[in-house]
Amino acid sequence: MNASNDLPVTSMLAYCCVHDDALPRVRSKGLRADADGHRIYRRFQAARDACPSRLLVIDVYEVESSGHELQDRVPAHAIVNLDPFRQPVPVAAGGGFITRQTATGIEVLLIHRRGVWDLPKGKQDPGESVAECARREVQEELGIADVGIEGNLGQTVHGYADDAAYAVKTTHWFRMSTTARSFMPEEAEGIDAAEWFAWHDARAALGYETLRRHMDRLEPFIRDDG
Repeated sequence: MNASNDLPVTSMLAYCCVHDDALPRVRSKGLRADADGHRIYRRFQAARDACPSRLLVIDVYEVESSGHELQDRVPAHAIVNLDPFRQPVPVAAGGGFITRQTATGIEVLLIHRRGVWDLPKGKQDPGESVAECARREVQEELGIADVGIEGNLGQTVHGYADDAAYAVKTTHWFRMSTTARSFMPEEAEGIDAAEWFAWHDARAALGYETLRRHMDRLEPFIRDDG
């Protein structure tokens, strides 16, 4: 899985540019992209480049859960930075799928952070590459030194409110390995456990839809490489 164009990008976000005078209607009725002439973008940078006014961020999972298609209707509650409006800003991060081969198949290491099973990851610091970021965050969150990077596993995109802004976070994922057999989870980050899971069990345990869908897309590569 080395060609950059083969790497999956899994995003549960979409974007739409609207003028200020359209915001009251959007707040009450949501968006009807085709009927109202609003273009829906799936890539954040393309949306930012094309938008001179308010850039709205859409939770695609919320649209799907409401029984709608993204290009048909976007309910107001699926627009996550609308009320109050928060300007979307990019955030870069790195993280790792630490895997090992066992007699029964591939296992992946998960962390338990603030009551939810997750993968080790964190924000990129100034001056470091995303690979350096991923290695550092895995080392810090698991309390280990031995972390080897085996390959690139694409990106996920998710968002969250961050004070007056709305963070659109792109996490760059890497397949990793370690010889460590014990871990010291980073309590300051709310991590209280680290455990190995079979691949399918890890997918079911993860607390975030974006990561579950990314694992679905990675499975053929993990199986072939394993």
